[in-house]
Amino acid sequence: MTSGRIHGHVLSPRSGGGLRWEPDSALSWSDGLLLDAAGAGELALSEAGLLLVPGLIDAHVHMPQYRVRGRFQDALLPWLREHIWPEEARFSDRPYREAVAAEFRDGMLAAGTTAALVWGSPHDESAHAVLNDLAPVCVRGGDVLMDRNSPPELTRSTEDGLRSAAEHTSQYGARYALTPRFVPTCTTELLRGLGRIAAGSDVLVQTHLAENLDEVAWVAQLHPDARSYLDVYDQAGLLGPRTVLAHCIHLDEVDLQRLADTRTWIAHCPTSNVALGSGRMPLERVLAAGVRVALGTDVGAGPELSMLDVMACFLDMQAAVPGVRPTLALELATLAGAQAMGEGARRGTLESGRAADLVALRLPGGLRRGETPDEVLARVLDAFAGRWEDAVAAVFIGGQRVT
Repeated sequence: MTSGRIHGHVLSPRSGGGLRWEPDSALSWSDGLLLDAAGAGELALSEAGLLLVPGLIDAHVHMPQYRVRGRFQDALLPWLREHIWPEEARFSDRPYREAVAAEFRDGMLAAGTTAALVWGSPHDESAHAVLNDLAPVCVRGGDVLMDRNSPPELTRSTEDGLRSAAEHTSQYGARYALTPRFVPTCTTELLRGLGRIAAGSDVLVQTHLAENLDEVAWVAQLHPDARSYLDVYDQAGLLGPRTVLAHCIHLDEVDLQRLADTRTWIAHCPTSNVALGSGRMPLERVLAAGVRVALGTDVGAGPELSMLDVMACFLDMQAAVPGVRPTLALELATLAGAQAMGEGARRGTLESGRAADLVALRLPGGLRRGETPDEVLARVLDAFAGRWEDAVAAVFIGGQRVT
């Protein structure tokens, strides 16, 4: 049985809305689950000046790109061709794949990430690396599928891709995510085959949408009969509450309404959008349409695995949007991420009965008199800008201390 107790200032979104804000408090857990109140148990950590938040959750991250993060380009498509696809080709080598997976896992834990929706490489065996090699992080994800407009060493036949996806769906169930890279590298036959698999199972779907204007123009050339880029996915049956679409920067109002109607998720990746010059995701239009949003690092376009870095960039890029504040960023990096990856009933908040996944953040100088939750969180983000791992004092997953 895993039990413990930690003292600090508790800050968490609530699953039913609002915030849990309890200065000078504590969290307790038993058998890996949070308790109603701080009770008896083995002392896990006691340190002055800790801000206790839910484990951070990354809604969009590429494991094979970990070693090439920071190799920026002025546009998405050249970046893929020159940096990403050559690196992903190396994942056919098992020792290389295992070494990167270990580095990636350790990087997530050091950053306070306790759960993530992870992309593998375009190799069948990559799904097993994603779903088996990243424990104790809670992971859902899968191998990337591409059957056109891709390097030969990364291209699978349509039949092989669908066979592989069906086998992984049977083996892993809801932990598996169907992962077509994006429309330009996936034929209509592949996308519609994946739509049929999704309709007959409880797996997730993750892909990219409208990240870059050149990408959008390419899709229009490939699919002149489709109303929009989103419409290609819609016709294939790939939208819905178990689908997470990364970026979604260049969409019109019809597209946004369709995302809202189907309860499809957007993984907003602000650090990546800055790095590749993709533009600002129009959050005000997205929220007005009622579309659900979570945050992701999008490593390797994003330079850091830290969701704190993503939160800070989100606040900077979306500062003019009414209602944007640090505690909203925390919600999108915890509860919303858990909901997007199908873990919303177990993770994402510090509430009784949830998994004891939590991060203790250092609060320089301790809590100040009259300080609000937004002020506290903003101070942490400001104090540790550029050295995010220093902000993380301890990380617990299922009540076990992992850093």
